[in-house]
Amino acid sequence: MDPEEQILGRLGLTPEQVVGYLYAGLFSALLTAIVAPVRIKAVVDALGGFLATIAVLAMGIAIYVAYRRLLGECLLYPCHHAIHKLVDRLFRRHLGRVTSTTALLAVYGVPFGSRREAYTTIRELLFDAEMRRRLDLAHGEIHVLYITAVGCFCVIIYQIFEVPSRSNWGWLLALAVSYSAAVFADIQQHSLEAQLLRNQGKDSIISFLGRHGFLQDGG
Repeated sequence: MDPEEQILGRLGLTPEQVVGYLYAGLFSALLTAIVAPVRIKAVVDALGGFLATIAVLAMGIAIYVAYRRLLGECLLYPCHHAIHKLVDRLFRRHLGRVTSTTALLAVYGVPFGSRREAYTTIRELLFDAEMRRRLDLAHGEIHVLYITAVGCFCVIIYQIFEVPSRSNWGWLLALAVSYSAAVFADIQQHSLEAQLLRNQGKDSIISFLGRHGFLQDGG
């Protein structure tokens, strides 16, 4: 095991979380410096360089948790899975199979509302450590795009109320590009992961889901 993996393991962190924490803090600080430079300068002057750095890291953790647990779980991720299923129907029907992980678990009999949890359990228990690390890092990169889109949206809302004279066209473009890129990358990543599920074998996956209580009839 690499030294960095040992450190992350002792802290109970994944590469996905580390990327999310760092980027959320640094990107939010950058956006604040752009749209409200006087305010952030006052904060840095009051705290000093070291405490300001700690504050950015702490803010990154808080923003990432709120983004992932609230905004992500309640809005962004369900929207992504809905878009992925729509793409399957419109463009991949000729394949004769779904490429969305949640849609695939629906085919295997997992009820609605349990499919994300079921897939998370599969990733944690069925995939080896190296595969989990690679998937976590890939998802961390996708979170960067989603957080960028959310940050641009927050800037737009801020400027509408605080600085209505400023143009938001540049932020709107950045929002559209980052969100579109996030959805595209997410669809590609989950298509890859759906194939990883198939590689495990349908009977093996259904047996696993039944043992862990994700099938209504117990598998």
